[in-house]
Amino acid sequence: MDARPVPVGASRPSPRANRAHCDAFAARRYRQAYQAVRASVRRAVAVEPPGAAAEADHRTWYREGGAFPVRPA
Repeated sequence: MDARPVPVGASRPSPRANRAHCDAFAARRYRQAYQAVRASVRRAVAVEPPGAAAEADHRTWYREGGAFPVRPA
């Protein structure tokens, strides 16, 4: 457990609930990254050269997927 104070009337989530929350958050980020990559591939196939599409959208893929790993507290 970390040493941060708990506000009056609040309780810490159980480790299992915290882990489930972290897993759900990571799944959401992976889904967003997947959707961003899919949109880029569609655009690359239909409109612009694949290299240009990847270069333009790489930052978005990284941001949507999460630049920092999710760590259980």
